[in-house]
Amino acid sequence: MFEIIPAIDLLDGQVVRLHKGDYDQKKVYSNDPPAFAREFVSAGAGWIHVVDLNSARNGERSVNRSVLREIVQASGDARLQTGGGIRSSADIEEVLSLGISRVILGTRAARSPGDIAGWISNFGADKIVIGVDVAGDRIRVQGWEEDGGYSTSDFLALLESAGVRLIVATNISSDGTLEGVDLEFYKRITDASRLEFVVSGGVAGIQDVVNLKQWNHPQIHGMIVGKAYYEGRMDLVEAVRLAST
Repeated sequence: MFEIIPAIDLLDGQVVRLHKGDYDQKKVYSNDPPAFAREFVSAGAGWIHVVDLNSARNGERSVNRSVLREIVQASGDARLQTGGGIRSSADIEEVLSLGISRVILGTRAARSPGDIAGWISNFGADKIVIGVDVAGDRIRVQGWEEDGGYSTSDFLALLESAGVRLIVATNISSDGTLEGVDLEFYKRITDASRLEFVVSGGVAGIQDVVNLKQWNHPQIHGMIVGKAYYEGRMDLVEAVRLAST
């Protein structure tokens, strides 16, 4: 099933979007993140994607913890996935205890790849998602500010061997640009792996939903929608409807 997954990016308790991951190029959309969760549920979204940008950058989880709890409470029957600064078993346990359905691990997966199989064994493959954030052909970590030490294909092969099932794959060069999903990027990574992917980065509007539905690739399971929605370029109700048909 192909799903539209609307996003809430949290920075200092606010809903923001960054341009190509640059913290100096942020746009604030709201001081009320739970209100967006309610909007997404009303539009029919079955999943909501939440990123803690403070924690992604410096590991500081306390800044947005209370807001994350409020988002969970506002999300009704929709399930949440969240990432940003989740770098230990204790972090995973804490986030799951809030009612989050799955956690997204990025920096720690690249820094300590030997831990991945253990996380999956302890928590289940359905609870662990790996965020693969790519600039050029290199993995980026630490809020996208550092090289992760792997080429894209090498990292995907490592994750597959560890038992990972689902990847949130972000093309950093497209993120926040509203230039449209780079299908060639996703063709390359699906050719390089048998993993399942959620598309992230560059979504410009409803045509991206149409393009991905027409492609109908069995390894593509969803698309994260952020700036296109916040800038009024995508009708979320229509996007959810198209994705489900």
